[in-house]
Amino acid sequence: MLLAENLSRFIGSNIYVVCARYAYRGVLSEVTDDGQAMVLSNVAAVQQSGSAQGEAPISEDPIGGSMVIMTGAIESISQPNFVNAPITPTPRQAR
Repeated sequence: MLLAENLSRFIGSNIYVVCARYAYRGVLSEVTDDGQAMVLSNVAAVQQSGSAQGEAPISEDPIGGSMVIMTGAIESISQPNFVNAPITPTPRQAR
């Protein structure tokens, strides 16, 4: 199957995407016809995911809105338990 066809099965679902440098979670809202890009909405950048069985990631920062990810930068896509947790900012350490 083509990448676009595989990704299209997850439209409307919460997913976790690991890219070459960063990891994100959010709702897959669109995949381009050629499979070159996808759009996540309600996005958070995940710094530490923790266990896939965990209720929430250890640390993340909300990005909000929508984000376009080039599929060539994706290393993996999954649906660990924490993808359904509400997105909340991780408290910052006092400096």
